Amino acid sequence: MNQEPGRAYVSGLTMLARRELSEAQLRSRLARRQFDPDDIDDAVTRLRAERALDDRRVALACARTEVRLRH
Repeated sequence: MNQEPGRAYVSGLTMLARRELSEAQLRSRLARRQFDPDDIDDAVTRLRAERALDDRRVALACARTEVRLRH
């Protein structure tokens, strides 16, 4: 397991810099990289507080994409 404190946060931030992800998607990706569940919780809490992670924003982006694809 990745044990270095703050590493899950940095990985999560890097993933979010590439693509908008929901909290569930980010948690899943961090878990696949074998981060400790407590570190994942801490990273998600921090990313939410910094507004880097926002499920509402992800949902709106998905809806906009759907509308564009149908028109």
